[in-house]
Amino acid sequence: MSFNPWAPEGAIITRLKSHVALVSATQGIFNTVAIDGDGTEISIGAGLQPFVVMTHVSGTFSNTTFRTNIASSLYQVSVFDSPLNGDDAAKTVAGYVFGDSEGTDNNPTFGLHRWQISGVTDMANATMVAESYGTLHTADALHYWMTFSIENVEA
Repeated sequence: MSFNPWAPEGAIITRLKSHVALVSATQGIFNTVAIDGDGTEISIGAGLQPFVVMTHVSGTFSNTTFRTNIASSLYQVSVFDSPLNGDDAAKTVAGYVFGDSEGTDNNPTFGLHRWQISGVTDMANATMVAESYGTLHTADALHYWMTFSIENVEA
């Protein structure tokens, strides 16, 4: 296999989709584009559930050596909802995305912070780290976002 800096994306989406409470609290969890592979369309509106979109924001090869390929990546996970629904559902979904890792050595049972990605072809195990968070609300949409980083080292 050849080194692929985008290889972790599928594992991240699978991780988010594996949490039953997160899946049932949303219209769906999507990678970059807000439409599922089956053509299911989503929208923001009163009475509709929030949805989640994961985007690969940036990456660098600055740590790459001549012996091992290394790619540092930053992902943004966004939760969108209608302000007509209040903010409780969107904040709950954002909490599920962050996960249940607490203390200094807790391996989360769901969510992304401190989750160790394993089993990705040609990639060593990597730990996701929460980096920043914020909001980009508009009059028509609530938008909660968090960024997570990983260091993807060639296996």
